[in-house]
Amino acid sequence: RFQIGDEIIGMGQDCLRDVIVQNQVLLHHKPRSLSMAEGATLPVVFCTVELALHELVGLKRGERILIHAGAGGVGLTAIQYAKRVGAYVFATASEAKHEYLRDLGVDFVTTSRDASKFLQDMRDVLGPNGTVDVVLNSLSHDEYIPYSLDLLSCTGRFVEIGKNGIWSPEE
Repeated sequence: RFQIGDEIIGMGQDCLRDVIVQNQVLLHHKPRSLSMAEGATLPVVFCTVELALHELVGLKRGERILIHAGAGGVGLTAIQYAKRVGAYVFATASEAKHEYLRDLGVDFVTTSRDASKFLQDMRDVLGPNGTVDVVLNSLSHDEYIPYSLDLLSCTGRFVEIGKNGIWSPEE
């Protein structure tokens, strides 16, 4: 399947070493259209989504998921995953990326730049008592975390993958 000199991407232990031995199940040919740097990010993005939505959340058919930063790498991969399992997808993104996300089959897209507009848009589409089952959050600005928690059902799951503005357990 692989030849000496093939450009491959994958995940595994000791990936930062010069030479490793790896199970080929964890490897894939790097698409020619990607640079090595771009290819190196793909396994991390897909593993992040697999861990978050499959292992931690157990996203199921018919559930509603809110994916913040839907046009980013993790967001796009999360959309693919959610659509594959049959979830209803709500996403945030900048205005310029809304049509792109709709073309990917996202059920509803709203802003990632104005928290109060985001909340109003979500209330309009969900109804006054409507909720989502899962929030995949990576936004740390404004009121997105508390507003997203307000939209979460009482049995919902909130997954934080952001690096900044992460709430403490007490919060």
